[in-house]
Amino acid sequence: MAGLKESPRQKMVSLMYLVLTALLALQVDNSVLEKLLFIDDSLQYGIGEARKDNDKILKGIKEAVEKRNNNPKDIIIWRKANEIVAETDAVMAEINDFRKQIELVSGGKNEDGTYKGAADYDQVMNLALGAGDNKSGRAYKLQKMLNAYAKKISDYDTALKIKPLALDAAEIEQFKNKDGQKNKDFAQLNFENTPTAAALAVLSQMQTEVTKVETKALDRMASLVGVKQIFDKFVPVISAESQVVTAGTPYKAKMFVTVTSSSNAPKISANIGNVKMGENGEGSVEFIAQASDFDATGRAKRVWKGTFVVPTPNGDSTYEVQQEYFVAKPNMQIQSANVQALYLNCGNKLNVQVPELGSHYEPSFSATGAEVQTTGQKGIITVVPNNAQVDLVLKNKGFLIGNQRFRVKRIPQPTIQYLSGNRQINLIQGGSALREISIKAVAEADFREFLPEDARYKVTNVEVTLARNKQMVKNQRYTDGSRIDLNAFAADARAGDRLIIQVHEVKRMNFKNQTETVSGLGLQVATYPIVN
Repeated sequence: MAGLKESPRQKMVSLMYLVLTALLALQVDNSVLEKLLFIDDSLQYGIGEARKDNDKILKGIKEAVEKRNNNPKDIIIWRKANEIVAETDAVMAEINDFRKQIELVSGGKNEDGTYKGAADYDQVMNLALGAGDNKSGRAYKLQKMLNAYAKKISDYDTALKIKPLALDAAEIEQFKNKDGQKNKDFAQLNFENTPTAAALAVLSQMQTEVTKVETKALDRMASLVGVKQIFDKFVPVISAESQVVTAGTPYKAKMFVTVTSSSNAPKISANIGNVKMGENGEGSVEFIAQASDFDATGRAKRVWKGTFVVPTPNGDSTYEVQQEYFVAKPNMQIQSANVQALYLNCGNKLNVQVPELGSHYEPSFSATGAEVQTTGQKGIITVVPNNAQVDLVLKNKGFLIGNQRFRVKRIPQPTIQYLSGNRQINLIQGGSALREISIKAVAEADFREFLPEDARYKVTNVEVTLARNKQMVKNQRYTDGSRIDLNAFAADARAGDRLIIQVHEVKRMNFKNQTETVSGLGLQVATYPIVN
């Protein structure tokens, strides 16, 4: 609650409320309902413990007044403290009765103590909001009572300044500009379409806020009669953001002692790295989750330890806790035109992403059997194989994420085409003497589709011969097959002659715009009969 300096226990409760808020945003299935009921139980336990501490403060005030010989001014403070507790008891009783009504209208409990109507919406909403739009439900009564309570407590001392406890959405920073929420009143915001399990947890959170107010008010009364709080019970707590963390992403947790004092802050350490200390003796832990021994479900169990050294009047007390968490195996997604195999000595472009890492994705790549080139775009790389098999390794911020093995294909040989104009020459039937031809080396269709920048060919050494019977009439070599002038051959040609075309060399240009001679193609020979 704004305006109240929270104790470590209260901060733990606030963290639980954040979890509650997150769970309410999820689709409500049985597992979520169980978590909500767990939070409700935890909050109820925390409320009970906090009110026990408040009772100690009240007793301390009484003892202090008696030691000060029942000074009339001190007696007034003692009476105020009792009135504060009485006001708190009344509000807590109203909320407890509200809880009982919710339990009753939702069907009560099963023999094992679970709620029969844990997932029910309608009965809870009717009870809380009332019928129609007349705002006759118990939530509206509770809102008035909570805000009246806050004002009454504030009136006991000018230093208290307690703000209203039950706000409409428009008065709450996180909801006032949010579509679908900003126009809701207190009752609608907390109980509209809210299942039994969630409604109980919400009421527990309200009781927690009331208890905070009571604590603050009693602390103020105690200070006016010279009472200093002495704590004799310490409970170390670890609250993790998530118990399941994807490998390569940060694991984050809060570490704090639920009862302490600002003058005797605990010393906190962990076996997995530094602990950053914050306000009220709260420590923050963050480290990169790592694992390689994932089980069949893709998880690896890990445990880390925290140590709390708490100063006490009798010397330091040391507490150790263990926190279990699970490292989830990240899903390495690879997108490519031909992800099943890579082509040898070609620029195979891959898009490697790990969705679970989100904004924490800072990849680096290495490979055996290939050169890896970065592109400047996160996760997009070019792999140039130089072996029959490639093993690609992905790390994130230096930590291993996974690897992927690829088989490597050899580049398929191109096909030689002989054209006159835009038509292929009929090498079987022949025809009249040709005056110009072009010779092309055409890439295999799949290779050309997958890697067009590596599938650029050019015929670079062609020998053309005009033969008559067993004699050579004319012969010439060309260094570019894209356009060959045969006018001189046509002038000497006769019916029955043969035009023999030999392709001696083809070159390929790769994705780096470098050329290399195509090996293994061999001499390509074509014969064109001249029939007229």
